[in-house]
Amino acid sequence: MIRINREFCLTDSTVNCYGYRLLTSGLQLDRFRPAVGFLQHERERGVAVQWTDFRVEGDALYAVPVVNDTLFPDLAQQIEEGFINAASVGHIVALSISDRPEDKLPGQDGPTVLEWFPREVSLVDIPGNYNALGRLYDENDNLLHDLSAHLLKPSDMNFKEIFPDLRSEDDDTLRAYLTDLKQRAERADALQAELDKLRADADADVIRRLLDKAMDEHRISAPAADCLAADYAGRPKALEALLSILPARKAVPTPTPRPADQTLASLTWDELDRRGLLPRLKAENPDLFAAKFRERFNTSPND
Repeated sequence: MIRINREFCLTDSTVNCYGYRLLTSGLQLDRFRPAVGFLQHERERGVAVQWTDFRVEGDALYAVPVVNDTLFPDLAQQIEEGFINAASVGHIVALSISDRPEDKLPGQDGPTVLEWFPREVSLVDIPGNYNALGRLYDENDNLLHDLSAHLLKPSDMNFKEIFPDLRSEDDDTLRAYLTDLKQRAERADALQAELDKLRADADADVIRRLLDKAMDEHRISAPAADCLAADYAGRPKALEALLSILPARKAVPTPTPRPADQTLASLTWDELDRRGLLPRLKAENPDLFAAKFRERFNTSPND
């Protein structure tokens, strides 16, 4: 376990991205036991952190994390380097909820959770995790409110907040801008698809030339080339590296029938016999052997 020498703000009473808020004054911290959390609210990966040294300042709750370096050996370093720099309460158990106007802040259109506690508080790269904050549960883990759809309603989205440069423009201008932006994105997608195809075609051409050259140098056979073309599709550099370590071989010439030795015809039967060439003559040129036999014995070999 590694204790991180810095505090994280776990929660405050401001309006969150779902339009509701959790009152720090109503947090039942004693029910947050064990005080553990995950990484990015992913429970299946195991407990990533224990929280200690809780401290309330104003309406904000702070705590210090102790990292489980057995399961997450690099997490402490990610925190120190600022890649993981926030905390997010998860699986919120709402004990008391109010929709009274007097409990709401300006811009709040969701409820105010008066009493509550979390099941876990995760380390995250971006606070206000949608999946973590979007749902409120009762003590038996029954879903009370699902506020995750709040961010998905186009009518609730203030595009002028998303595009500050357009705050002074009217709705028609904003709509035209967004339409143009959508068309640009579609063209970009089409160009990317065309570029991907050109790259794939270029890679296929390089691969074919590499394989043809390897076959010409007798590094691989034609069946092997077909297999390599499939296995290394889209990876010409990897294929080139593989082929470079295969040895080039000299071509093995196709054997051709050896013509009968012309000198055998000029030798007599007795000369051939003395040199032990009669078996060769009979095997390579049966007709000449029969002629030599008749010339020597005045009869055919089978007579």
